[in-house]
Amino acid sequence: MFRVVFLSVVLCLCECQVVRVVDVPAARIPNSFGRQVLLPEPVPTVQPRQNDAPVFQLLKPKGVRISIPGPYPPSNQYRLIFHININKEFEGWKQGEFNEGIIIGNGQLWSYTFPNLRVIPGDTIYYWIEVHGFDWEKGYKGNYKVSQPAPLTVTPSDEDTLGDLRPCRGLSSTTYSGGHRACQGEQIIHSYTHVAQKYKRRGSQFFMQSVRQIAGPLPEDTFTVFSNENVIWNSTHNAFVPTTLEQKYGPSAVDATNLTIPDCTSDDPKLCRGEAMGYLILPPIIAARHSTEKTFSFRYGILEVTAKLPRGDWIVPELWLLPKDNKYGDSSGRIILAMSRGNLNLSSAEQDYSGKVLEAGVETASGAKMFRKIQNRPWSSDYHKFKLVWTPDKMEFLVDEQVIGKIQPGEEGLEPGLRGSKMAPFDQEFYLVFGLHVGGDKDFPDSISGKPWKNYEPKNKLKFWLARDSWQRTWGLGSVFLIRGLSITALFQP
Repeated sequence: MFRVVFLSVVLCLCECQVVRVVDVPAARIPNSFGRQVLLPEPVPTVQPRQNDAPVFQLLKPKGVRISIPGPYPPSNQYRLIFHININKEFEGWKQGEFNEGIIIGNGQLWSYTFPNLRVIPGDTIYYWIEVHGFDWEKGYKGNYKVSQPAPLTVTPSDEDTLGDLRPCRGLSSTTYSGGHRACQGEQIIHSYTHVAQKYKRRGSQFFMQSVRQIAGPLPEDTFTVFSNENVIWNSTHNAFVPTTLEQKYGPSAVDATNLTIPDCTSDDPKLCRGEAMGYLILPPIIAARHSTEKTFSFRYGILEVTAKLPRGDWIVPELWLLPKDNKYGDSSGRIILAMSRGNLNLSSAEQDYSGKVLEAGVETASGAKMFRKIQNRPWSSDYHKFKLVWTPDKMEFLVDEQVIGKIQPGEEGLEPGLRGSKMAPFDQEFYLVFGLHVGGDKDFPDSISGKPWKNYEPKNKLKFWLARDSWQRTWGLGSVFLIRGLSITALFQP
């Protein structure tokens, strides 16, 4: 029986290509971890033409090496992503059985060896290859039917590991996904598109998973149903869109006796099925939230997100980092990369809470340490780059390369009662949360003028909903939360 091998490499722009198999000698080259990896070298006379099809090199007793042609537009570094399935076609954006990626510098040989992939005559290799530069992407999609045995007896190292093909400057203090060490200065994650949600790293598969549930355990969640239908993506950005429950389910939807969330992601049944009762209406808002809780986390590094914050009354964007393992229990903390309320005019007697105020900082068991930056126009007026420099000694928050604030522990540490480093609880791996919510019981103090509900009041959702004529008219095209860039870079310090 013939086997069918599917090789995909994910991308936004895909084009079918013809694949050629070449006979190659073998050579040993050092990989990024100092080990010698046996890899074949292309014969000069069969180099691929510029931007031509990928080249497959079959090895004995097993192994397949894939080389990607160039050249491509200049970039400080390039990212290649490969996906392979065996005996089944790809279904939508689902991952293959073999999925790897590499980060390479300009002028490097663009290739990767799958040392444990064994193919025989009659196998069909389906490939989907993604090439990322700084601000562009290109993809190759096609298939190759193996009609001859592997031409050479070559044994690739079983230790061949996904990594940066440039020499490693030394290991960084940055870790990700369960303690994997990054090279100093290595760009661990780059880009933020639907394709980037499928980017696999050593030991982890970077994947922004959608949260689907009714409200949630956080005080911010009270008014919101989280649905995957309220996030829209394309090759340039992800858009998180707020709508009302009535827009989806019709008039009086908030009074429905039964609301069930398909494919609910919560382990709590109460968050998967809701029921209205009297003034205890269903959450009146539908929005979206993405998380890497089950796919990717990191500790220390430089996080940069390019985003356009949403405008509209009571809308709040989410750019959070939450603890992966909650080592310190309820004291494990939260990092807020950026937050600005969507209201154009909002204040209490003492303080401005409008969209002209940007906040960033951390929350711990002892309270919040938030920094504020005020400008003369709303932060939702344009895209901004929000940045966190997180080291074993400090946290620094920036917007458009301007420092908002810095957190640096004293001799007793940030939280003296915790048994950890001086940065505890921020000495553990955290995962990303991107999205938006509306209203809730946390972001809007009761002292704010004109606020139609009180936090934690039993009728808070109802009072908010009854005031919809005043806040819904402020929503429009600018109420969408847009994210178009994401990068995580390892620190240069060991």
